[in-house]
Amino acid sequence: MPLDQPPAAIHVIDYAYSTNGVFYHGTISDLDGTPKSTWTLSTKDNKANIDQPIDQDTFSYLWNGIADFDFFKRSQVTKPDAQLDFYHFQVIGIIYTENGQQKMRTFLIDPKEADPKYKKWIESLHVPIAKPAT
Repeated sequence: MPLDQPPAAIHVIDYAYSTNGVFYHGTISDLDGTPKSTWTLSTKDNKANIDQPIDQDTFSYLWNGIADFDFFKRSQVTKPDAQLDFYHFQVIGIIYTENGQQKMRTFLIDPKEADPKYKKWIESLHVPIAKPAT
């Protein structure tokens, strides 16, 4: 595939959240046909890059959950000028192809979301844990 052509199917999950002095940013994708999970954890004094293991079944669960679970439907950003507040919400964005066109959607999910499916989904995301900044 030439470098200037995107793959036929694009599936990217982007996660951002800041809590206890730690900013978490993750990109989970299958752009080269293999799921990958790459994270950056930043504090005032430190930054770490971490590759997390992820298998195809987990990636499929995460991706399909975005379309299937009610908490995503309730939290989808619909206003183009909405502020993405990663201090009070877990900001989850997706990029994908549909009918040959690239699309994007963004979700603001309260970290206290009570839906048990949310708890399982976020655990499956496998966010690395960092010590709080001091």
